[in-house]
Amino acid sequence: MAQCHKCQAILPNDARFCAACGAAVAHGAAQADNGDDGDWTRLVDAPAAIKPPPAEPEPAPETSDAYAPELVPLRAEDLMGTTSATSRGTPLLPLAIVALVIAILAGGWFGWSLIAGLNGDGVQVAASGDDTRPADPRPIWQQNYVDNFLDGASVQLVTSSNANVRDYPALEGTQVQRLLPVDTAVSGRWVTGAQGTMRWLKLDDGGYLREDVVAIAGGEGSPITIPFTRDSDNFGPEVNAMINRLSNGNAGTQMGTDEVAEQFGPVPPRRWRGLTLRGVALFYEASGIIFADDAATVRRALQSAGMAVAADGSIAMSDKVAVSCSVSTTQGEAARYGRAMLSCGV
Repeated sequence: MAQCHKCQAILPNDARFCAACGAAVAHGAAQADNGDDGDWTRLVDAPAAIKPPPAEPEPAPETSDAYAPELVPLRAEDLMGTTSATSRGTPLLPLAIVALVIAILAGGWFGWSLIAGLNGDGVQVAASGDDTRPADPRPIWQQNYVDNFLDGASVQLVTSSNANVRDYPALEGTQVQRLLPVDTAVSGRWVTGAQGTMRWLKLDDGGYLREDVVAIAGGEGSPITIPFTRDSDNFGPEVNAMINRLSNGNAGTQMGTDEVAEQFGPVPPRRWRGLTLRGVALFYEASGIIFADDAATVRRALQSAGMAVAADGSIAMSDKVAVSCSVSTTQGEAARYGRAMLSCGV
């Protein structure tokens, strides 16, 4: 075996060139000079051994312009808030004071914002630039209601019973603002009711009264004063005047002899204790008033006034009253004027 003189590689004896480095072999060169090429083909520029590519250098770390604070180790004296000449860093006590001031300012700003966002009624209003309005809780007909006055003049009336003053001229879906006792003087203008055909009185001082609870003072439907109690059988000056007209023959119907005369007469409907007075009666040594209501209703009205009325209609009067009084159902001619009568006499 031959050896390459250049790279010392082992070669076959008849090799003319080194298979490793391509150098000509000495004896092969001699043979070439002698012209003995044989079947060999000269290797020209044999490829060198392939070496791995050099490793690429690692990229340099990226740099950033962001501020990176320097880490300062925390020391025990910093936690204790010491302020000695040898201590470094910021004590905790000033930091706590700054934090407390910030909290107070933030709370004050929040409270001011809350108050500024409320109006006088405590209802939050829309922020500046926000034109959204809260929904109106009233029914549509109330939102669009406008008074339709039936006349231009204000009228003077009285309440014919305990009357509720409402915020709109209707019974359904309205609120009671206040209660007026019977025989209260009121003034206002008539308007069309928002529901139904009933008129309503719009009061000069606000609110509405329906027409069936007001009347002309002393006129039909108005209250009448009757001072009848268990201590007095007096029917009052207005009723007594009506009864006196019967005795003078100016009204009513006379029946029987003078001793048993019965006279009855109608009166304009008047209101008393929730009852409707419709007539008066005059008997021999007795008198009475006639109501459109039935006897049971009249008994309950008197009982609610504190009077003792038995089931048969007899009334327990005090010792001050020398006559007896009772409630009875009207009969005969008296029934033309009402359903029940309150009478007193011997």
